[in-house]
Amino acid sequence: MSLGVAMSPELSLVFPTPILSRTLFNGAFNEKLARIILARRRHGEGSRLNGGGWQSASDLLSWPELEVKLLASEIVAATQRISAAPDQERVLNSGLCGSVDRNHLAYRGRAWANVNGDGHYNAARLEPDHQWCAIYHVSTGRLAPDRVMNGMLEIMDPRPAAAFGHIEKFAFGQPLEIEPKPGLVVIFPAWLHYSVHPFFGMGHRISITLNITLKED
Repeated sequence: MSLGVAMSPELSLVFPTPILSRTLFNGAFNEKLARIILARRRHGEGSRLNGGGWQSASDLLSWPELEVKLLASEIVAATQRISAAPDQERVLNSGLCGSVDRNHLAYRGRAWANVNGDGHYNAARLEPDHQWCAIYHVSTGRLAPDRVMNGMLEIMDPRPAAAFGHIEKFAFGQPLEIEPKPGLVVIFPAWLHYSVHPFFGMGHRISITLNITLKED
């Protein structure tokens, strides 16, 4: 979502809400991750959701597969960069911390996998016990082309009265709608409500949700 007005020294933007969207992995990595998740579902782990989809237990961070550990490491590192002070960010981006094992960054979190088949959706929710929520898209299946908002991730404007003051260029009260693509991670504050629109098509829409709280030194 882009701002449709010109900025100036006299115009301030308040109540900022940082949202990061980035592609992390492609191709074979996501295919292997999908096989790992679907194998857990076949073995009866996890539970069925009200929207018809399947959700694993929230112990994904303890799964032993290398792909899971690499993904968690990349997401935590990206979250660390969002939260870092300017001097810390320069160190992180310089590569000077390349010898640090990013699996052991100071954080606590929990994560789970989601699998949606044809007609399944995820109802609106938020994650109040953590600072950040990250959603990684593993697979989007084969989307039916005639369905509007098919499998879209929606992040809602947290200001309940914003829609009453409609000003088109500022998009007050409008949700952020994100088209899922394999490898795309979206990281946002955990107090934002989000949902997944119904998926219609062949195969599976597979994602991983990771909740993170960064620990202070």
